[in-house]
Amino acid sequence: MIRKSMVFGNCPSRKGKGKPVCDTCTTISEFLTRVEAFGADGASHLFAEEIEWDVPAAGHLPWVGHRTQASEVADYFKTMWSFFEIEKSVVRVDQLIIEGIDGVVLGAFNHVAKTTGRSLATAFAMHMQVVGCRIVLLRLYEDTYTVAAAFGVCSG
Repeated sequence: MIRKSMVFGNCPSRKGKGKPVCDTCTTISEFLTRVEAFGADGASHLFAEEIEWDVPAAGHLPWVGHRTQASEVADYFKTMWSFFEIEKSVVRVDQLIIEGIDGVVLGAFNHVAKTTGRSLATAFAMHMQVVGCRIVLLRLYEDTYTVAAAFGVCSG
């Protein structure tokens, strides 16, 4: 599902006392790897217990909105994936930008909505923060109108 224009697992190799250092780059890369493998439960384990999560929408879709608990993350992915024709989905990661606890993933989504058969394509930016080896913030920026229109939940 995820096609990498850049290899997101390519974080600087740093080791501390025989084990890899847990930092923003490696944590976000592991998150992307788990999502690529449809590992919703595994991806959720990378989040702190309390989180700030925002996936906005232009219309009502069951997976969008705010979340505050790591326990809500797996359900987000499982619900979202159930609405797409996954075999036709392509997620392209172009760049991973890291600065301290902040990471930004840039790329594009291409999906087909199961309920309408409509295709959607949108660039995205995902801002994440990692503290203590756990993701504490995820904000997704995408063309919410394009997503909603593909599902027929907004006119246009």
